[in-house]
Amino acid sequence: MTRSHQFTIGWICPLPLEKEAARLVLDEEYPQEDVQHQNVYYLYGRIGQHKVVIGVQRRIGLSHAAILAEKMHAGFPNIRYFLLVASSPRGNHGGVLQ
Repeated sequence: MTRSHQFTIGWICPLPLEKEAARLVLDEEYPQEDVQHQNVYYLYGRIGQHKVVIGVQRRIGLSHAAILAEKMHAGFPNIRYFLLVASSPRGNHGGVLQ
């Protein structure tokens, strides 16, 4: 089984700040070099017994979150569940808004 087939949870973070919050939830972060594919940054880890891939794309909006989910599902075919982490809009930084 290749590494990409081990992950069953996909966590979508539309902003890098949200990636840092998601990183804190991981029980274990898997060591890696910076992994970037198709303009998406990936972070790998474990929560309990679940292997999680966190995807970050620097574009805001529900349509961009859906595109990220599509890219993640293509690259990690065993993802069964997706989580979407969204921040609150503040100043010039919005949450996930269409």
